[in-house]
Amino acid sequence: MAFALLGLWAAFAAARGLPGEHDNPFWILLPVAPIFLILGYRLRDRGQRYTRATHDLIDRARDGDPEACFQLAAQYLGGEADLHRDDASGRHWLERAVDAGHPKAMIRLAGMLREGQGGGKDPLRAQALLERARLMERPKAGPIRTGPAG
Repeated sequence: MAFALLGLWAAFAAARGLPGEHDNPFWILLPVAPIFLILGYRLRDRGQRYTRATHDLIDRARDGDPEACFQLAAQYLGGEADLHRDDASGRHWLERAVDAGHPKAMIRLAGMLREGQGGGKDPLRAQALLERARLMERPKAGPIRTGPAG
């Protein structure tokens, strides 16, 4: 964008005087003005601008980090940070977190599957995910006894 503005400035500055007139030193910039305009066009921001933290989170999620996938999904679903709300993208990253065994992602995705948020409904899969998450979060010490010791 800066190159495009510099090119426009050079073109307007050069247009204020003719090449034969020496009172305007900007006429020399006229031949390079199109170059700056082309550079500005090619280097313009073509996508969404992300903060460094969001870039790092996306990179970690793409590398398969389950917690990063879950956090990225939460940001998409809530429209947080510098991401626009996008239920389909949130569901995609929850799927990736679930594939990596993230229990909280299983619970969140189960709710989305039950309601059809970000895609189709699948109540059977939602129930299976809730059961899987429950089993993963159960303490490893064994079952809880509620009766008298004996």
